Amino acid sequence: MAIDVVKQVCRERKITVLFSAHELNQLLSAIDRVLYLGNGQAVLGTVEQVVTAPVLSKLYGTEIEVVRAGGHIFVMSHGSDVERADHMHDHDHGHSGHDHHH
Repeated sequence: MAIDVVKQVCRERKITVLFSAHELNQLLSAIDRVLYLGNGQAVLGTVEQVVTAPVLSKLYGTEIEVVRAGGHIFVMSHGSDVERADHMHDHDHGHSGHDHHH
């Protein structure tokens, strides 16, 4: 797995690696700290400190629920996975509803 390789390189070379990701789950075994960006604000700390309902609710300015299940974390707002919705929006930005002609 690529994450395991990154962890090994970090240990051997004593370097820091910065991941930029929409979903934390694939990185949970490798990250020491998280900088969570939302609604033009940021929170820095460990996953346990940052990815909580009170912290993210304040960050987003709306009620956020954090669900931990099966070794995964789901950040929910109004029943929707915030991280997955943000990720899908970024990839669809500027492409939906437009015909592309060459």
